Amino acid sequence: MPNLADLQMDHLSTDDMVKEVRATVSLEAVQSPAADARDKEEWPFHFDWTDARGKRWQGDFVNKILDFGDIQQVAVLRSRFSGGQPLTAFADSINILNQAVAHMTFSLKTRPDWAKDLRKLNDMSLVMALWEKVNDHESFYFRLGATEEKSSPTG
Repeated sequence: MPNLADLQMDHLSTDDMVKEVRATVSLEAVQSPAADARDKEEWPFHFDWTDARGKRWQGDFVNKILDFGDIQQVAVLRSRFSGGQPLTAFADSINILNQAVAHMTFSLKTRPDWAKDLRKLNDMSLVMALWEKVNDHESFYFRLGATEEKSSPTG
C-alpha cells in the first residue's frame, strides 16, 4: 500500500495543477457536452426506410416521452389488441408488435399520413424499424444502458 505522503503533490501549486488539467482535458467539453435532441421530452426525427419490395417509407415524426397516464393508456390499448387474453396466448413477435403499436399510438405526436394508423400497415419490419427509432429516443432520454449508481430507498 502506497504511503499517502508519496501521493502528495506539494511541488505543484493549485494554479499549476489547474493548468495541467486544462492542458489535458477541455473543460468546455466536460461542462457543456454537445446537445442531443433526444434529451428533450419531444424529439423530432426523420424516418427513411425501404422495404424488401423496394417501397420507400419516409416522413417526419415527433415522438413524446410518455407520462404515467399515457403508459396506463398504452397498457389498456395493448390489452384490447389481445382481446383481453393473457400475453402467453400469443407468440412473442405479436406481443412485441402490440406493445410497439400501442406505445407509438400515444407517443407519436406528429406523423405522415401513411403512419396515422399503424395497424393498417402489413409489414412488421416497417413497424419494428419505426419502433427502433422511438425506442432509441426513450433509451437515450432515460439513460437506459448507462452505468448507474444504485441508491437505496433511503438515499
